[in-house]
Amino acid sequence: MRNSQVATKFDIIMTEPRMSALYGDSGYFNVGYWSDGAIDILGACNCLTDRLAATVPEDAKLIVDVGCGLGAGTRRVQDRFPEAIVIGANISPWQLAQARRHGVKAPVAMGAARLAGA
Repeated sequence: MRNSQVATKFDIIMTEPRMSALYGDSGYFNVGYWSDGAIDILGACNCLTDRLAATVPEDAKLIVDVGCGLGAGTRRVQDRFPEAIVIGANISPWQLAQARRHGVKAPVAMGAARLAGA
């Protein structure tokens, strides 16, 4: 399956009415990390982002969020690392537009298989 076909399938799933009802305009589309007091999907998604961001060195200069989706997680990372360049990478033009709408400063159309060393 080509990247564009995969992207289109995810875009359709993300815009399905039940998914829209669950996530609203949060900018997230993941199951989150249900710990640290998370009581709803937004809290769980924020918790997952925070857990992953905690592994990034505090002095990071460049951070790439591969598969950034709708951008809420990437935006949260941007806020945590204001001195870093934070790139949101995705294969879906629609998702990148949503990420930009959610405040991602550097959305880039790119598949993970194209990363150096992949």
